[in-house]
Amino acid sequence: MSVTQDEWNTGYADGRRYRQLGDRERSLLATHFPAPADGKALDVGCGVGELAAHLSSLGYHVDAVDWSDNALAEATAQHENAARWLRLDIELDDWTPLHTDGYDIIILRFVYPFLKHRDRTMRALGSRLRPGAAIVVITPLAADTPAERRGIALDEDELARLGAGWSTVERHDAEGLAFVVLRGPQPAEAKPLPGPSADHTRYAPAGVRDATPASRQHHFTLRERYYAQVESGRKTIEVRVGTPGKAAVETGDTIVFREPDSGRELDIVARRITPYGSFEELLDAEDPARIDPDSTREEQLANLRRIYPPDKEALGALAFEFDHRPGRPGHTMPMPPAEYVRTVPHHTVYGCRA
Repeated sequence: MSVTQDEWNTGYADGRRYRQLGDRERSLLATHFPAPADGKALDVGCGVGELAAHLSSLGYHVDAVDWSDNALAEATAQHENAARWLRLDIELDDWTPLHTDGYDIIILRFVYPFLKHRDRTMRALGSRLRPGAAIVVITPLAADTPAERRGIALDEDELARLGAGWSTVERHDAEGLAFVVLRGPQPAEAKPLPGPSADHTRYAPAGVRDATPASRQHHFTLRERYYAQVESGRKTIEVRVGTPGKAAVETGDTIVFREPDSGRELDIVARRITPYGSFEELLDAEDPARIDPDSTREEQLANLRRIYPPDKEALGALAFEFDHRPGRPGHTMPMPPAEYVRTVPHHTVYGCRA
C-alpha cells in the first residue's frame, strides 16, 4: 500500500490513529526482549510515540523515526525525552542520524505493509542488528481485515516472503495481530523468496547492496503500442530475457518505460519477477492477456522469438509483473490528449455543467 507523506501528515492532523499497544504485545516484548545493558531500540514508523515510550520504560535507549512532522510533534509533546525523535523516510533518506553501532531490537509496528521496497529495506535494517538481535514486525492479518482496509494488512503469502532470508522466524498471536520475530539475516542469495506458485514463481535474487536504501531505477525501452497498453492500465506484465541488467532488477524497484519515438516516459513498481527456462514455459504459466492484450499466445511467442534469437532466449525468460503505482512520486508524466482519446474506454462518458 502506497501512502504519501502529505496523506500521513493530514491523517495525524485529523486525529487518525492505529490501535493502541495491547497487553499481549507488551507481554511478548517483556518476555522475549528484556533490555540488555546499554540496549538500543529502533522504532520504525513511530507515529505518536506510544511504542517508543514503552520501549524506553523497559530500559532501552530508543531511536524513534517517522516521516510525519505532525506525528513527531505529538510524540515529542507527550513523551518528551523517552526517545530521540527523528524525522526520516526509512526507505529513501540518509541513515546518518541512526546509531552506527547497531540495535538490539528493531520494530516495525503497522509499518511493513506500507513499505514500497520491502525486501531491500528489511535487508538494510538487518545490517543494523547487533549480534543476537532481532527485527519484530507487528501487523494486522488480511484474513481478519475488511476489504476496504486490505492495504494495511499482510496475507499468508506476504508473511512467508517476510520470513525468507532469515535464520529463524517466530510468529506469535497478539490479540489478532501477527507478532513476527526475525533473527539471523542471511545474504539475499541464500534463500529464494517464495511466491504464490510453488511450481513457477520465485522472486528475483538480489546482490548485496549498500546498507542504506536508495531509490533504484531501471530503464526499459518500450514500443509505442506496448507503452500505450501500460499507460491505459491494460498491460501489467513485461517480458525480457535474463541479461545481467535485467536480472539485477529487484522486487520493489522502479522500472521506467521509455517510448523512443516520442521520448515519453512512465514509471511503475516491480511487484514480482519470475524466471522461466523459455518463452513457451513463461506463456504457459502467465496470462498472455496481461502481457499483450491485443494478440494471441501464438502471436506473442512468434514475436518474442523474432526479437530474441535462441542464444538470448537461452539466458532465460523473465516476467516482470507490475501495478500502476508511480515509482517516482511527484514525477508527472501527462498523457498527450491524442493518446488519451485513444486509450480511454469508449463507453466512458463525462458531463460538464456551467
